[in-house]
Amino acid sequence: MVAERRVLSALLSHMLDPAEWAKIDGRLAGYSWREADHAVLYQAMARVRSRSPGHWREQLLSETTRMGFPDLDLELFIRPSPVGPSEASLDELIRDLELAMGPSGRLHNRE
Repeated sequence: MVAERRVLSALLSHMLDPAEWAKIDGRLAGYSWREADHAVLYQAMARVRSRSPGHWREQLLSETTRMGFPDLDLELFIRPSPVGPSEASLDELIRDLELAMGPSGRLHNRE
């Protein structure tokens, strides 16, 4: 699903402080990822302590391997994002994901 991939790519391309990550994680916590690889990647992102784009690749490779998915192709997600680092841009992508799911599968906005 394109909307999922866009959200994950945007998250991976931005430096997120713990408060920003907590807010985003709160919105995505109830989301059922349609693509198994996307679910694994998001779970790995939640487990990795660093939120720095420069460290994602090695840390996520290690984490996905520990999770039993050593062949997950991170290159599909770790590339420069056409979306800038603003919170509004990430918010728009998450809203797009919400709209793609429809009323029965909406994400919970816990603001």
